[in-house]
Amino acid sequence: MSDIAAAAFATVHAVLAFRREVDITPMAYLRQVRLARARQELVAAEPGTQTPAASLTRSAIPGSTASGPAGSNPRKGNTTCGVA
Repeated sequence: MSDIAAAAFATVHAVLAFRREVDITPMAYLRQVRLARARQELVAAEPGTQTPAASLTRSAIPGSTASGPAGSNPRKGNTTCGVA
């Protein structure tokens, strides 16, 4: 836990307080925010084009794709992060 706090330039207490308040780990929250922003960019993009967010999302999160969770479609507003 102290490694996570140090990487975030925070105290262990702050990391634990974040999790209690938001009910999600800081890393999971960051992942959700990044994916939500990438989806917004993809929805706004012209069909057939690749946005910078698509490239970053594919390489930044091993095992995931820019399209989001299995079965979701950003153009149809299916998201788990509350972004439609």
